[in-house]
Amino acid sequence: MNRLGHQSQGMTLQTTLPYIVAVLCVVLHGIPLGLSVLPSMALGLFLVPLFAINLNSETDRAPIYFVAIGLLADILMEAPLGYWGFLAGLFYILSSGQKQVLQNSTFSSQWLSFIVVVFIVYLAGFFISLLRNDLDIQFGAHLFSALITGLIYPIMAWPLNLTVNALQEGL
Repeated sequence: MNRLGHQSQGMTLQTTLPYIVAVLCVVLHGIPLGLSVLPSMALGLFLVPLFAINLNSETDRAPIYFVAIGLLADILMEAPLGYWGFLAGLFYILSSGQKQVLQNSTFSSQWLSFIVVVFIVYLAGFFISLLRNDLDIQFGAHLFSALITGLIYPIMAWPLNLTVNALQEGL
């Protein structure tokens, strides 16, 4: 009986940990730090755990969670409602197309794929800003944000993957 209870707790933690990390990234990004460089930066650090979720998730509700986290980012980052929600949905679609290829690939292949998907998503965000009057996004700063997000991927994804794999092996 204990074994079954332990398995369900491990599975719950394994599936929810990346979502918790994504929400923490959004919340931490929403805290004002008063740095003059950050207002022009739109780091999508919450996309890193979402990418890990998409590679390992078996649930059909993942797109709903992606968009919900994107809407939370809209609220906390003071973006127009639906901006990050749409971009998170686009991110889900683009990364889902690579799911079967990347599940058994090397970490560097996953990292390269993440960078490509992030750049496409950030370009889509820039094009959205061209259509809206309330979004003033500078092209260079926006692509630099995408580059920084891509470069932070190994720092966040590697420990997250180790933790999720340890939870899987512990069951």
